[in-house]
Amino acid sequence: MSYLDRLKRKISEDAPEAGATKATKGAFVPFVATPSAPLRQIHAVNDVLAELPRGSLAGVKVSPANTARGWLVRYPDGGIIETYVHLADGTYPTRGEVLRDYPGAIDAEPIPGSG
Repeated sequence: MSYLDRLKRKISEDAPEAGATKATKGAFVPFVATPSAPLRQIHAVNDVLAELPRGSLAGVKVSPANTARGWLVRYPDGGIIETYVHLADGTYPTRGEVLRDYPGAIDAEPIPGSG
């Protein structure tokens, strides 16, 4: 089974069923929600990557064009956060790393000239 087939299967397995769920009686629950579709996809990708044999991605390099120091992180309500990140190993983060660190974000785009 190809990587893409495994990823599609994982995403469809993790998709919530249609219909709303009722909150349980008892303790105060400040917020109840299911994970957003982009977040479910990120988790599905991580699960599939975890199944790959160790070292199988050793030859894969991230192009500097895929990294940036500054990012505009967008949320569904129209909110935008401008963030600048420098990782401990001296590199800049990829789009996936930025989205992982900002739960609920729907998009991240590099700020031109920031990396």
